[in-house]
Amino acid sequence: MRASAKIRSMTEAGPPGQGSPVESSASFTARLAKALIAAGPPLLFGLRLWVSVCLALYIAFWLELDDHYWAGTTAALVCQPQLGASLRKG
Repeated sequence: MRASAKIRSMTEAGPPGQGSPVESSASFTARLAKALIAAGPPLLFGLRLWVSVCLALYIAFWLELDDHYWAGTTAALVCQPQLGASLRKG
């Protein structure tokens, strides 16, 4: 096989499931890493929000408050996207 034909066969898209699994795995890993870096701050904010609401509800149930749902609502409203933004003066 000539070099140009070999290069053409490697660059053309074939049917799904065909081709080198190493190339597809490497490109998938690179795309996944880029996506996780881009989505990092929103994912961390979502995780922080989830933990704060769960902790507030746990404490409200533990203290046997009458309106426990207000604890979770307050924790969700106070949570800011930037860490420490609710404590900053201004």
